[in-house]
Amino acid sequence: MATKRDIDTINLLTTTTGTLELVELDLSSGIRWLLPRELLLETEGFKQPPADLPAADLVHHFNAEEQAGQWVVLLGDEAHWALGVNRVVIPGKQRISDLPDLEDQGDRFNRQKYFVYQWVQYQAGRAIVPDLEALERALPAMANATEASQSTLED
Repeated sequence: MATKRDIDTINLLTTTTGTLELVELDLSSGIRWLLPRELLLETEGFKQPPADLPAADLVHHFNAEEQAGQWVVLLGDEAHWALGVNRVVIPGKQRISDLPDLEDQGDRFNRQKYFVYQWVQYQAGRAIVPDLEALERALPAMANATEASQSTLED
């Protein structure tokens, strides 16, 4: 069953003749996510996660030795989330047809851990179009881990 996000994304595609304004989230060790700009409430990045939102440090989730350099706000179906990333790049409008699908990238990138919906060819490399439904299901546990990790840093 299509979610509100799916319907909104389809509407965005049809009204813009196959183009989306993208945001690239650099997460860790060569992991880049591509998202429609409309899914992020704030792309400038915060130094700390907003106190009124649950926060999940994606950088730390993917590499336990790293911490997020900045935070962005994802508009979720159930709630808004602060996501920790290394950096945010806004490349502008991109034709979807210019992002060819790639085959699975093997054992190096576990589909569930990295929330892979689809790998795509992007610029001179590859990027992940994330499975946002799977991410939203995992965010509460990730937020608890982020909270525990940040309280350890404060001690």
